[in-house]
Parts: sequence; C-alpha cells; structure tokens
Amino acid sequence: MIVLASAVRAEAALAAGDLAGAAEALDVALGAPGERPDPGALVALTRLDLARGDLPAAERHAAEAMAAMPRCDGIEIGESSVRAIEVEVLERTGRVDEARARARAALDRLSERAARIQPRWRDGFLHRVKENRDLLALAARLGVS
Repeated sequence: MIVLASAVRAEAALAAGDLAGAAEALDVALGAPGERPDPGALVALTRLDLARGDLPAAERHAAEAMAAMPRCDGIEIGESSVRAIEVEVLERTGRVDEARARARAALDRLSERAARIQPRWRDGFLHRVKENRDLLALAARLGVS
C-alpha cells in the first residue's frame, strides 16, 4: 500500500512542478525491500526523468515499466499509462515512427480491453478514465487513430 500511496504522491508532486518532492516520494515507492518494481512508480520516475531532461534515464525507466507490467488478459489498472509513457519517451527521443507504431499497438490493446466491457460502460472507460483519455490524446497528437 505504501508503494501505491508514494507513487500517487510522486505524480501529484510532478503535476505541481515539485521535482524534489516527486523524487522523495519515488525513493519510498521504489525503495521498498523485497518488492517488485511497481509499474506506476516507474511511470512517475520516467515522467520525472523527462521533466529533468534526462532522456537516457527516461528510456531505461520506460523499458522497466513495460517489463514490470503484469501480463494478463484482463483490464489492468495503469496499463494505458505504462504504454503512453513508452510512446512519449520514443517521441521525445526523436523516434517518431517507432512512437507511432507503439501508439497503434497501445490503441489496439485499449480497444481489446474496452471490448470486454459492457457497451453502456465502454465510453466512460475510454473517455472518462484519465489514463485512457490521455493515451487517446497522445495517439491523436501523433496522427494515430
């Protein structure tokens, strides 16, 4: 629970422009002994790297987040954020074609997940869940639909 709370605290600090506060929260989130790295905390760490302009670290941490993402056929909370940060890092490092390809794959996966939801809830899943809405906006910005 402390890992999740610290990752959320890091995201809030990043949103407020408090890079030091984000780093402090991430030290807690990623420093828990015996814990497997949390994909959400790694996403926040990647965002911190991007805010600092440390693109090599952002690439490393985005790859770690993808590797840490649970493999399942269900609807995984945080999956869209992990996939979006990978796309964003690729775009920021000038690998736009690769970013577009990963955005396409992320949208395909989001569509698969949405198809499992009752039709009356599907639009909310796609457009009201922040991480899904953000992924859709990122893909649109890259010209991927």
